[in-house]
Amino acid sequence: MENKIPIYRQIEQYIMNNIEDGIYAEGMMIPSEEDFCEKFHTSRMTVRKAFDILQTKGILHKKKGKGTFVSTFSIEKNMQTIHGWKETMQMAGYRTRSDLLKIAMEKADEKIAKKLHMKEGDFVYIIIRLRYANDTPILIEKAHLNAFMFPNLLQITFEEQSLYDILKRNYQLHIHHVCQKVLTQKLYGAYAQQLFQEDEATALVMENISYDDREIPLEYTISYINGELYSLNYYVT
Repeated sequence: MENKIPIYRQIEQYIMNNIEDGIYAEGMMIPSEEDFCEKFHTSRMTVRKAFDILQTKGILHKKKGKGTFVSTFSIEKNMQTIHGWKETMQMAGYRTRSDLLKIAMEKADEKIAKKLHMKEGDFVYIIIRLRYANDTPILIEKAHLNAFMFPNLLQITFEEQSLYDILKRNYQLHIHHVCQKVLTQKLYGAYAQQLFQEDEATALVMENISYDDREIPLEYTISYINGELYSLNYYVT
């Protein structure tokens, strides 16, 4: 009996079944479009349609010049609940760790001063960390905090501690709400190498400003994310 399911749907389901059965593991390169053309006796356009659907869902991702891979991390995030990156990943079952790339006190430029309601030239702490999930580098996080509000911050160990936990425990400050902007940006040099092992790459960029209940900005963070490995599925309840 002839299968009435469109071929691109058959390919999509075949890939999904192989992922669920562990045949195509997380981070693994799947067979090429040509291989699927031969297996299903169909055109490259049909195969590509199935691939595109799974890419849109965040299940697959393409690496230029390499192939198509099973995405590694997919996180659901409730917009009504505020958690730091570490807590979000651990709740999803991933192991986390961080490399501290930089911690320093510097003068705020015009952009940072505006975000934190400061004067240009006032001092800010800058904390840059490379964040890992299951030993895979996922994002580079660059946090800015008003130095006047957080005395002795440089003495705190940041490799394994959540910034939100530090604000709560050491300074009795709680994040009330977060304003977030998501965009894409080209990365070059060290950041591209650390996240993508390439000289240049396009990263997902997330900008967060966290406020207390008095509308005072507590921190401004820019996260450069390897969107090939990490996707966020937001939902509102």
